Amino acid sequence: MGKAIVAVVLFAILLCGVGCDDRQESVFANVKDARASGAVARGWVPNDLPESATDLRERHDLDTNEVWGCSRKARIRILLHSGAL
Repeated sequence: MGKAIVAVVLFAILLCGVGCDDRQESVFANVKDARASGAVARGWVPNDLPESATDLRERHDLDTNEVWGCSRKARIRILLHSGAL
């Protein structure tokens, strides 16, 4: 019976540790989706990302206020004109 109590207590401690993680991760297809979710308003995704950015990923820690993120920027075609501008 003593071993069963120890096992239950250890299991409860393990569940608490797993359930108390204050790190959250979000994935967005594009900047429009990030804005719609409120991630930009909350400051987790930068407001000045170009609208052409896609595949956004952000991860933040509520305890430390650290934020990590990455995105892919769509190719931008630049047309060069000959002659003076």
